[in-house]
Amino acid sequence: EEGNIISLLRDIVVGIIMGVVTVAILVVLDHRDIVHFQSAHHFREMSFQMLKNNPETIATLEEAADIKLLTMADYESKRKEIDGVAEKKAKGQEMIEKRTKDAEEKRAQVAALRTEHAALMNNELLGLNKWCGGCIWSGKTTCDARVAFMQQKYSTRLITAKVGAMSHPCKHP
Repeated sequence: EEGNIISLLRDIVVGIIMGVVTVAILVVLDHRDIVHFQSAHHFREMSFQMLKNNPETIATLEEAADIKLLTMADYESKRKEIDGVAEKKAKGQEMIEKRTKDAEEKRAQVAALRTEHAALMNNELLGLNKWCGGCIWSGKTTCDARVAFMQQKYSTRLITAKVGAMSHPCKHP
C-alpha cells in the first residue's frame, strides 16, 4: 500500500507538471499565431489585466527579472527618440564640420589682414611707424588728443585720423 501511495503521488505531480507545460506551450503557440485557442486568448488577457492592475505584482516582476516594464506609448516614444539620435548626431557633426571650415577660412583672412596691416604700418610713405602720440601737436594738445578729436568730430577711423594728424608738424618732447 505504501508503494501505491508514492506511485499515486508521483503520477499526480507529473500530471500537474505536464498540464502546466502543455498550457504554457499552447499559450505561446497561440500568442505567435501558430494555433488559435480562444481560451488561450482569454487566459493571456486575464493574466495581463491582473498584471496591469496590480502595481505590487509589476514591481515584484521587474525586480525579479531585473527589467523595467513600459507601456506601449512609453516604449514607442523612447524608440523614436533612440532612432532619431543617429540623425541628430549626423546633423550636429555636419554643423561642426561646416563651422570648423568657416573658422579656418576666417583665420586665413585674419592672417592675410595682419600681414597687410604690418606692411602698411611699416610703409615709409605713410610713416605710421613713426607715430609719436604723446608729443605736442600744433600748440597745447597732444597728437593722441588730436586723433581722438578727429575721430569724434568727423567720424574718421583711427588710421585716417593718425595720417591727418601727422600731416601737420608736431613738436617731439
